Amino acid sequence: MKNPLVLVIGAGAVLIAGSIVAGAMLLRSPMPPPVDPIVPAITSGQFQQVEDMGKALEGAKKTQAKVMMGILDASLREYQLQVGEIPSSLKSLHELPSDLIDKNLWVQKLDKPVPSDPWGNPYEYSRSEKAFKLRSNGPDGKPETIDDIEYKR
Repeated sequence: MKNPLVLVIGAGAVLIAGSIVAGAMLLRSPMPPPVDPIVPAITSGQFQQVEDMGKALEGAKKTQAKVMMGILDASLREYQLQVGEIPSSLKSLHELPSDLIDKNLWVQKLDKPVPSDPWGNPYEYSRSEKAFKLRSNGPDGKPETIDDIEYKR
């Protein structure tokens, strides 16, 4: 053996001064860092598509709120026909109201409690003697702003 410091072990491993060095190619060329998938989309001019998807999602949420308010409207009208008065709250569609004079007239209209709107806020309900109003405060969750959704029949 001409060089006692280097001995070929096999399969790409080399013994150098008593230490085995394996996979020298991997050590010389480290793996590139992982790439965030959103970065190429934005940097390649597709930001508009991402923005459009966000707008479509908000549009879908607004439609979902309107559909739910339509269901609530129909349930409130049925309640009014059956009981003879507009309920004091939306809870009356699911739970027997404590303020109902003739409890025998009540029939549960919803199997589950009224859900929150698509943005996680409660639907607003107000009534007068002969009418009621349903509203969602919309994406910003604040009342009386431009993004509010009022159910109109």
